[in-house]
Amino acid sequence: MAKLFYDEIPTEQTVTAYINRENSSAKPQDIYLHLLMRKITSDFETVLEDFFGQHGITTSRFIILNMLFHNEAGMTPTETAKKVGVTNATISAILSGLKDSGLIQSTQNAGDSRSYRVTLSPAGTELLKKIYPVYHDNISKLWSHFDTEEKTQIGNMLTRFSQVMGVLGNKF
Repeated sequence: MAKLFYDEIPTEQTVTAYINRENSSAKPQDIYLHLLMRKITSDFETVLEDFFGQHGITTSRFIILNMLFHNEAGMTPTETAKKVGVTNATISAILSGLKDSGLIQSTQNAGDSRSYRVTLSPAGTELLKKIYPVYHDNISKLWSHFDTEEKTQIGNMLTRFSQVMGVLGNKF
């Protein structure tokens, strides 16, 4: 399925007009903040897809490679799927692509011959070592526009937001 992104979001005043026309009891500021958060996340996703695409991978593949980089013992496909919140079928497709690209390798699980663990291949490790410095520099450049106090405030608000989302779960 294609991902759709917000190119622009309406002003808070326009959101107020929309809510009045929709006969909604929603608070305009709440809807505006929701749209702003969606815009920011879609902008991030677009930038990251472009960045990782320059290195021949997708954001999804980077997430898996990054997890394996920090888990040298490797992971089973089921463990990996649970960590990233996808089905076993989805993770199988991603892992298959990474294996075909030579970025991961699989070994039979010593304790259970029916399962296997995936680890980074030397090529996967080298790719990440090439990506990490540029990736981290770009993140630092983004956050350099905020002072320490602003970053602390943003971190606190986003942590609280994440906790509220955790409480709501799938009850949106």
